[in-house]
This record gives sequence, C-alpha cells and structure tokens, in this order.
Amino acid sequence: MTKPHLSATTLKFLLAARQSQLHGLEALATTSVLVGHVSRLVHALQKERGYSTLFLAGEQEDMPAELAQLRRESQEIEADARQFLQDFKPAALRGADRTRLLHCISYALYRLDGAPDLRWQVRERKLPAQEAGNRFTRVIACLLSLVFEAADCAQDPAVTRILVALFNFMQGKELSGQERAQGVMGYRAGHCRQDLKERLRDLVDGQRRSFDIFVQHADEQTLLMWQDIQLASDPMRQLREILLKTSPSETLNTELAGLWYDACTARIDAMRGIEQHLTKALVLQCQKRIAQAQQELSNHQLLLSRFVDDAGDGEFDTIFDIPHRPFEASLRDGLGYLDSQRMACSRPATVTGYMRPCMMSCIKAIDWRYCQ
Repeated sequence: MTKPHLSATTLKFLLAARQSQLHGLEALATTSVLVGHVSRLVHALQKERGYSTLFLAGEQEDMPAELAQLRRESQEIEADARQFLQDFKPAALRGADRTRLLHCISYALYRLDGAPDLRWQVRERKLPAQEAGNRFTRVIACLLSLVFEAADCAQDPAVTRILVALFNFMQGKELSGQERAQGVMGYRAGHCRQDLKERLRDLVDGQRRSFDIFVQHADEQTLLMWQDIQLASDPMRQLREILLKTSPSETLNTELAGLWYDACTARIDAMRGIEQHLTKALVLQCQKRIAQAQQELSNHQLLLSRFVDDAGDGEFDTIFDIPHRPFEASLRDGLGYLDSQRMACSRPATVTGYMRPCMMSCIKAIDWRYCQ
C-alpha cells in the first residue's frame, strides 16, 4: 500500500485550519465561562420569581425578609456576571458566527437593566402575581438564549454535545420553575381553573420533551444524578396530581401553597447540581481540546503522524474535520424541540441551519407561550 503523502501546500492549509480551530476553541472556552455565570444567574432569578409569586399571592409576615434575601443573592450573582462582561473583550468573539451571541448578550443586559424596577414593584405589591412571574420569565428567556447561541457557535463535536445537553436541561428546569410559579397561584386560589390546568399540563409536557433530549446527550455520571432526582421527586408529583384534580366545588387548603413551593424548590435546587456538573465538564472539554490543538500546532510531526494513521485507515474526515450534516430529516416535532437524531450524529458541526429553527422556537416558547 502506498504511504499517504501531504504536499507542502496541503500542510500549509491544514495548519491554518488548525490555527483557526484553536482560535475558535479559545473563544468557546471564554463563552463556556460566560455560560457558567448565566446558569448561576438563571437559577437565582428562578428562585426569586417563584418566591415573588408566593409573596404576591400570600400575606405571611416573614415573607418580605426572605424575599429580600433572595433579591440580594440574585443581585450579587448578577454583579459577578456583569463584572465578567465588563472585563470581557468582544473582539475575542469576532466572526460572523459570533454576531448573534453578541446581540444576545446586549439584549440580556438590557432586560436585566429593568430588574430593579420589577423588584420595586414586587416589594410594593404593585403587580399581580401572574404579571410579575411573566416579567421574570422574559428576563430568564433572554439569558437562556445565550446558552443556545453558545451551542450554535461550537465547532467541536464533544463540546457541542455537552452544550446541547446543558441547553435542554436548563430549558426543562426553566419550565419546572414556571410550573412552580403557576402551581403557587393555583394553590393560593384553593383550586385550579381549567385554563391553568391546561397550562400546567403544557409545562409538564415541555419538561418531558426537554429532559428526553438531555438524556440522549448526557454522560453516564450525569444520568445517574438525574435518576436520583427523579426518584426524589415523588412528593412534588403527588402535589401536582392533587392540584390538577381540584375544581371550584372541590377546593384545597390554601396553606398547601407553601408545601408545593418547597417541594418544587427542593427538586429545582437538586437540578442545579446537574447544571454545575455540565458547566464544569464544558470548561474541562474546552481546555482539553485547546491543549490538543496547541500540541499539534507546535509539533508538525505529530500532525503528520495523525494524517498517516487516519488516512491509512481511510478516515480522512477525522484529520480534515469534515462535518456530516444530515438533511433528510424533518426539522421540527410537535412543539418545535430539538430533533435528537441530528444531534446524535458522530461529528456534529454547528447547530446553524438544521438546529436553529427548532431551538429558536423553544426560546420563543419560554419567553411568550406562558406569558399571555
């Protein structure tokens, strides 16, 4: 068999491709740190939203103090994220594929700029519980869009897989947070209206879809963590069933709203552990791939050896990083969630094109679907 050969010109462009890949990985590593800040802030805002709903729908004396504490926690985490962005150089994300991410960052900051007024209106009880929850949801949706855009910019298959798992998990967790807020209003009313029942069922169905896709892309350790959470979620599910069976003629003790909130919060707080695990895995994978790319660039012989080994086996796409893009499958399912078959391909490139319509519909659903 003839030994594979790389011409000088081929090697020049292969090295240029590796250099460009390294720059992309370095930008992605920075984006991954931003994703970590976003996930922390989203979790804090979700908790603040849930308790704000409970506060606006109740009259307990200790509520203002607890809400003030949650508000301070959100503001501290937001300050950390803003400091990261203050030190951040947008030029590090230059490139057409990063334009949408930069737009999302600016729009998320714009939404966060309105948070102080929202908090004042909640504190002074100037808003009904539903409207307050809706406004928090819109802010959270803008932040979740950053995670989506990070996935859209990812060029590395392993990094993309983690980001898709993380995005879908955060989406499912956000729908869980919305269910917590909606359930509080149902319990405070003493029964669940028909429109609220439909909304809750939609939220439950949305969670199932998001978590199903998450499961298909998560690693084994993450799946074990998720299994433990599922087993510990029985109290919340029981309270959900009780609420869905109520009617104006079959009311509940309104004090159960606190029990519902606590059960949902225990589940959502446990989910935060999975978010942390995935964001850590994301950063570590970026660091690993950067080290590999730097090693290959500094050692041409190593790159040539990879070429000889891979080309000898007919695996040219591994050395030249040729993406496989499936075109034959439909882009959407019933609610517009990600089609897992496309993300299961062996070497996914960016999500542009075949994933973007699906993921954008998810973001729009989070932002507006339950905010009417």
